[in-house]
Amino acid sequence: MATDFLSLRIEANQWLHPDDDPGHGWRLDHPIGKLFLFQRHLFEQRRLSAQVNQAKAAAVAEGARVAEATGAAKVDGAAEPPRGRGRGIVAGEDEDKKARPKRKAPTRATVTVKATAKAKVVATTTTKLIAKTTATVGMRVSSSQAKAAVMQVGTPLAVPAQVFGQHGKAYEARVAALTKGGKGGMGSRVTVYFPSDHTSFWFPIAEVRLWLA
Repeated sequence: MATDFLSLRIEANQWLHPDDDPGHGWRLDHPIGKLFLFQRHLFEQRRLSAQVNQAKAAAVAEGARVAEATGAAKVDGAAEPPRGRGRGIVAGEDEDKKARPKRKAPTRATVTVKATAKAKVVATTTTKLIAKTTATVGMRVSSSQAKAAVMQVGTPLAVPAQVFGQHGKAYEARVAALTKGGKGGMGSRVTVYFPSDHTSFWFPIAEVRLWLA
């Protein structure tokens, strides 16, 4: 097992070159190569056998440890006195305790909590109604103010820069002309004049109403 067949094979090929071997390598090269493979097989088998033995030893040690722990637990459990399960009277306990009636929990606290919860629900509902009424009134006022804002020639406007695909502050402008559309105001448009560069553009009237300064 201690023979270095690899070195031996190299020396054999130097002494008898495979091209000069009439047996095409079967005189020295192939036999030594087979011995080298068999030697590796034996080494591998020994390594696997050692690993199996180590695993078995570890399993036996673990089993012994578990058995020892289980035995200690059983000894501790046997030494422990039996506990009462809540049935009957424990030795030394008064007989009156078993016959003593249980007291019922008072119901006043429950009634008070229910009344308090009901009052909170009423208060919450009232608050929501007041908030809803305030919001409705505010919407009505805002709608009235929008209707009261009359658009006419010369009305100042603040046109957002996003309308022209830019970023920054709004452009100052004013209404230059109003063109009414058909029935119901459909198609109405507004000509907007920008004094900064003296240009004019027309927009739908619904969009221009959003720019009222």
